[in-house]
Amino acid sequence: MESDISKRRDRLNTIILMTVVLIAIEVTKQLPHLLQTAPGVIVALATSKGIYELLITSMTAAINNSNVFLRAFWGTLYIKGFWSYEYTLDGKLYRGVWEIQQDINGIKVVGNGLDDDFRLRTIVRSVSPLIEEAGGYFVINSRNEMAQGNQKVFSKTTLLISKPKHFWQRSLAMRAITEVYGGTSDKQVHPNVIFRLHTNVDSIEELIDEMKSAQQLTPSPT
Repeated sequence: MESDISKRRDRLNTIILMTVVLIAIEVTKQLPHLLQTAPGVIVALATSKGIYELLITSMTAAINNSNVFLRAFWGTLYIKGFWSYEYTLDGKLYRGVWEIQQDINGIKVVGNGLDDDFRLRTIVRSVSPLIEEAGGYFVINSRNEMAQGNQKVFSKTTLLISKPKHFWQRSLAMRAITEVYGGTSDKQVHPNVIFRLHTNVDSIEELIDEMKSAQQLTPSPT
């Protein structure tokens, strides 16, 4: 079955192809004798191919460089931005940050797990695109486990993206589950990971500073 991600790209290609066809029809109307000679046919085909490639390049650049167009293209799958996450494992709270970069081709993840003092615990980099699976979406990440002697392992994070009530709104939260493969954490599962979007920061460093400030303002339990 064709994935939702593939359908979005196919729709864009269809729009561009229809535009080229309409241009070709209009040119034929304006120059009715163009296709009556072999050189005319060659010129028409070459021109159509050039216009198609130009439109592909132009529309791809326009979408990739505009958050508005990118949101329109991805719809509820628009998850670009800076996210904090938390989960509890064996009674201990863990947290971290992700920067999700997104363009017309998919997403890339750059992130860090953080210890209690907001120092690096893990370094995460995506090594796969966003892959659709049974109503959810997952990404494979390469992980450097700093607390385990910088062990190199891999993880699979399955994202359940919350759908906003209205199409012009974007998802502000995601639930996830992460499975670790390799190293001393092999087969470890991080359940019920909660991701929250932070729209007021422009870097991972700013997000970490915001998390530090929020913790300092949180009253200690009595």
